Amino acid sequence: MTSHPTRTPNALIHESSPYLRQHAYNPVQWMPWGKEALELAEKLQKPIILSIGYSTCHWCHVMERECFENEEIADLMNAHFINIKVDREERPDLDAIYMDAVQAMGLPGGWPLNVFLLPDRRPFYGGTYFPPEAWKQLLRNVVKAFKTERQALEEAAAKLSSALQQSLSQRFGLRNNEQLPTEASMRTSLHRLEEAFDNLHGGFSGAPKFPTPCVYAFMLYAGVALKQNTLLEQVERSLQGMYRGGLYDHVGGGFARYSVDSAWHVPHFEKMLYDNAQLLGLYAQSYRHRAATYKQEVVFRTFDFLNRELLSPEGAYYAALDADSEGEEGKYYVWHYEEVKDILQQDFDTFTTLFDLRPEGNWEEGKNVLRRLRLPTDETEEQAIRHMLERLLHKRALRTPPARDTKILTAWNALLIKGLCEAYHAFGREEFKTAALRIMQFIEERLMVRHTLYHSYQEGKPKGEGLAEDYAHTIAAYIALYQVTFDERHIRQARQLLEQAQSLFLNDEGLYSMAPLNSKDLIANKSNIFDSVMPSENAVMAHNLFYLGLLLENKAWQHQARGMLAYVGPMLQTEVRYLAHWGHLWLHHIRPTAEVAIVGAQALQARARLAKHYLPHVVWMGTNQEKGTDSLLPNLKEREAIDGKTTFYVCVNKSCLLPVHEADAAYRQLQQLLER
Repeated sequence: MTSHPTRTPNALIHESSPYLRQHAYNPVQWMPWGKEALELAEKLQKPIILSIGYSTCHWCHVMERECFENEEIADLMNAHFINIKVDREERPDLDAIYMDAVQAMGLPGGWPLNVFLLPDRRPFYGGTYFPPEAWKQLLRNVVKAFKTERQALEEAAAKLSSALQQSLSQRFGLRNNEQLPTEASMRTSLHRLEEAFDNLHGGFSGAPKFPTPCVYAFMLYAGVALKQNTLLEQVERSLQGMYRGGLYDHVGGGFARYSVDSAWHVPHFEKMLYDNAQLLGLYAQSYRHRAATYKQEVVFRTFDFLNRELLSPEGAYYAALDADSEGEEGKYYVWHYEEVKDILQQDFDTFTTLFDLRPEGNWEEGKNVLRRLRLPTDETEEQAIRHMLERLLHKRALRTPPARDTKILTAWNALLIKGLCEAYHAFGREEFKTAALRIMQFIEERLMVRHTLYHSYQEGKPKGEGLAEDYAHTIAAYIALYQVTFDERHIRQARQLLEQAQSLFLNDEGLYSMAPLNSKDLIANKSNIFDSVMPSENAVMAHNLFYLGLLLENKAWQHQARGMLAYVGPMLQTEVRYLAHWGHLWLHHIRPTAEVAIVGAQALQARARLAKHYLPHVVWMGTNQEKGTDSLLPNLKEREAIDGKTTFYVCVNKSCLLPVHEADAAYRQLQQLLER
């Protein structure tokens, strides 16, 4: 936020969102979304400019400098419009509605998202970034149209609003269906997925390239379960490509939001918690399938980055780091050839055999985005490189850092809990489990108020009642924590939140709306089934129903999960790339899903020995008691440690194989199940 001593701040000065506060000293008289602004628009019968962005958005900053800091433009906006700013990370439900509206107009989506609304909130035109002259002309055109062609705008708004209020069944022809797609259908959908692969750099063809962790997690599971080596090779190629390119921050750890090119080389430099939470978990999963030094490097260095740059004093993690510093994109992260040479001195020649670094720059003139020329050959070489990179990190820390968005978002922190649990499975390091438990404690103490889950935490206060994504990811985090602790309190909490979510969000289509069903300020309440960089909340909730249904033997929840999967089944066969988390659940129905009950004094240690293997078809349960009699979980109640030794029970559909005492024996049983 740039403060102008001679300028009176607008209403955003009272907001806690860093993005909204960035605009508090604009000459535009911005207001936050809420009752006051919406009633004022109705009272004055002025159209609304709804401008949606987020604090680390580069083009949002550009449009602010060029347009919203311009006095002439501000005068136009203030005279003729009610101007409302929204942080899309605070209100993803609003963002989804108006992004759909712009795309329904045949226009490309993105941020900043600028939408013109009638005084009753219905949209009639919009777009993304506008340069100043184009924005001025558009403002004048809208003012004229609102005065002289109001009926035409009303008709356009009515048509758009009708489209926005369509159900998914109306939009995509989905129907309630008892039949799940077959394994043959799965193989056909995977073949379509393969046609989009970039077989040179990994990922999918084209640019820009976003890391989409749930797609690779699905491909990993499908590759193992269906013996599809092409998928496994592409996952490996993609993980290596993301790691070697500039998308991964070799100096400080962590990943940028996306790559602007097809080779993962030049990132859009902002760093988001949701990306890093999921990628940390993905590389840990992949390590369990095929161990590699670089995967361990990614997990540990990403964790270092999160703790160094996004950890709040209260124990949860902030939302993001900006792409810009000192008004320039990527300035904090890029290197000049002579600068690196001066820092590394006698190690410089070795460094340039491992990293792409050029006197003329490998990006813009004189600027280098570090990218790895090859993978490490062994741990010794990696240690030597680590020492060189630490010297660069120390030097980089002296630069002006990018701004940090200090919102703490429930869903994103819950995603990190899940990623940390994956890391704990893979490496057994206590710091991963400790961090996951600490985040959940924060959520329980700061983001749950009288059993109500909140969406974000800012300036010491919870803000905004939870959305479906908050419930979905927090339930998933509780399930993940139970899997690594065998503390049944996590299952109780997950069950309670799921019961709340059923009443708050479950709609007539059998899906979960983004916002509570009783929300008053929305012209539509969207249901999202498609994955983006985060898995859709409906897919996550279907997984939750499936896992809790198994653990608690709740047949209604199992049936509900199956029904949701069947509902999207026809689209899975053609669009699995955008429904990958559904695909993951589909695999649970194509191949047997095992419940592994571990009973005895060494239950947690026994689980750790077994869980170091990649076992995507397993749900864990256990107790360190000699018998599971007191357990909340029906399957565990019936189990005991045979002959006083910690015992594994591998069960499918309530039918159990012979109990065994050794992790290797249980592993062989699980491998045989996966191959059925």
